[in-house]
Amino acid sequence: MTSTKGFKVTDAERKSRVGIAAKTLDDLKKKTVDKFKLKLTPQDIFFQTQDGTLVENNDYFQTLHAQTLLIWVKNGEKAETDAEILYKTIREVNDEYLSAGEKVQEFFTEKMKSKVFKLAEVLRGIDGEKTKFSLKYDDPEWFEGLDTNAKTKEDYMFRRAQDRIRTYYYKTREELLKDPTLPQNRLRCLVSDLHDRLKLVKFNGGYFDRRDRANSICNLEGDFTCQGRWNKDKCLYSPQ
Repeated sequence: MTSTKGFKVTDAERKSRVGIAAKTLDDLKKKTVDKFKLKLTPQDIFFQTQDGTLVENNDYFQTLHAQTLLIWVKNGEKAETDAEILYKTIREVNDEYLSAGEKVQEFFTEKMKSKVFKLAEVLRGIDGEKTKFSLKYDDPEWFEGLDTNAKTKEDYMFRRAQDRIRTYYYKTREELLKDPTLPQNRLRCLVSDLHDRLKLVKFNGGYFDRRDRANSICNLEGDFTCQGRWNKDKCLYSPQ
């Protein structure tokens, strides 16, 4: 039986954010139209995640965790991802302050310097002992700013790995199935088999879970190192 989950829904411009509980993708569409008072039908809107992944069907919708932030967009449109918004902001700052040589000094005002110094103080003050803690209760600062209901660091990182693998899978599936030059029947069997295999390994959530020593790509402190390019055995920039 499908359970009701709460989601955070916003518009493409991130002007407002509302909480909506829904059981299915169609249910969420109907409630979004009502909540945002849209002059659209539920069929006229779609949802995408913060990284731009389109929630194209109810199967994918059911894999989303509660409290996931979803962006509603009109049919045929696409909202900027968080990374694109950040990049645009940096470009605007760069164009305004850094492209003209005489304005470089204006960028490094005392106010900016104080922020940089404050950041340096925070970095110096990181308590290495706290990295060993697992529970949110023991290290609440680690969870600050995270959109999650996870009780431990490992649970949060496990879900992050799952989300990333799911995104890779659904984006790949979408691209393959819309290619008319590929044998669609065989392709559907292939992607279905891949999905079943990913389910068996819990969508490789253990990649980011430091408790999973057999599969984790981080150490017991949760530190990650470059594993190398996909076709190389090690990082090309690692010291010899």
